[in-house]
Amino acid sequence: MADVTKDNRFIFNAGAWAGIFLIAMIPAQIFMFIKFPPPETVSGVFEVFNANVFLGLVNTDILYVITNVIMLAVYASFYYIMRGQDGEKTAVMGLIFIIAGVAAFISSSPSFTMMNLADKYLSAPDDSARNLYLAAGEGAMAGLTGSAYVVYYFMNAAGLLLISYSMILNKGFSKTIIAAGIASGFFMLIPSSFGAVGMAFSFLSLIPYTVWIILLTKIFFEKIKG
Repeated sequence: MADVTKDNRFIFNAGAWAGIFLIAMIPAQIFMFIKFPPPETVSGVFEVFNANVFLGLVNTDILYVITNVIMLAVYASFYYIMRGQDGEKTAVMGLIFIIAGVAAFISSSPSFTMMNLADKYLSAPDDSARNLYLAAGEGAMAGLTGSAYVVYYFMNAAGLLLISYSMILNKGFSKTIIAAGIASGFFMLIPSSFGAVGMAFSFLSLIPYTVWIILLTKIFFEKIKG
């Protein structure tokens, strides 16, 4: 694996603390999903927004957007480990898939659109106007299960599997972190929007992914300490 230099120490620090953040956010997101499940109707989402903006943003996956952006720091740090090493090209291919997937997910996020529509829905003068905002809300919420969201899942699954393969080629990573990455990538192959099976696979993917993040974060801190 690559050595730490003055140039990449900052990257490893960013990756390590981003990893800590992700490790903390995974159980937090599960708790919020169970404690405050998203409403089943657009009008219900609007009602939540008008009662509690933060909870409305949570119900429309804003935390997932944040964690995906922060996650990029982890992958950037991983690239610096692989730079100039065996498996670098495969790792770069994996990172391209990951970045494309995150971009697709962010583009499909309805959080701020729904917040804006909820405000307009509340101040609508009559049922006709409210129905227009409900229809717009239906379109916005479709992003959570639409093509971009499915592409995000497939891209991340492919990216994680490629990154795991790059670890195999590198021969500098433990069997545990490789197995965790492969398992998480496999469970990501079925998006959470694919009914009960998709939701089950989504939750199952979090177990090995958490292990993967913990072990990778540990590597970052070891790099920083030298």
